[in-house]
Amino acid sequence: MSDLIVSGLIASSYQAAIAVSGGGSSAVASLLRVPGASRFVLEASVPYHKAALRAFLGTEPVSLCCSKVAGEMARIAYDRAMRWSGRESHCVGISCTAALQTRRERMGSNRAHLSVVLDRKRYYRLITLPAGAREDQELYLGRELLVYVHACLELADG
Repeated sequence: MSDLIVSGLIASSYQAAIAVSGGGSSAVASLLRVPGASRFVLEASVPYHKAALRAFLGTEPVSLCCSKVAGEMARIAYDRAMRWSGRESHCVGISCTAALQTRRERMGSNRAHLSVVLDRKRYYRLITLPAGAREDQELYLGRELLVYVHACLELADG
């Protein structure tokens, strides 16, 4: 299914900038492995370290994995998509910030916050990740992110 979703995104008239803070990087890899991906993907950023995410946001977030951070990452990505495409319509900013399985102690659950900004509309989704290995959570999250972006584009074109 994700190959069909990826093909649909690449064939769309949209151009995207993507920002993922580690979790969700498999979605970027899925897009970039397909010929013609540059029609859809203008830029992909992975501000993975806390300091890199702070620099990307230009501010000190209260939490690194929350809806507010995902929304701001998507807004920044949207602005960058408009800059790189040179147009104001059919641009999309995509973001994912996630707390995947880890070896260190964590407050809260394994989860991901997804945000999509397109044509000045903002979409948001919270995903509770299934228990399991980090690699499995990442693959699940990557598929869910691609499916969500596809659904948001369909809503916008609706």
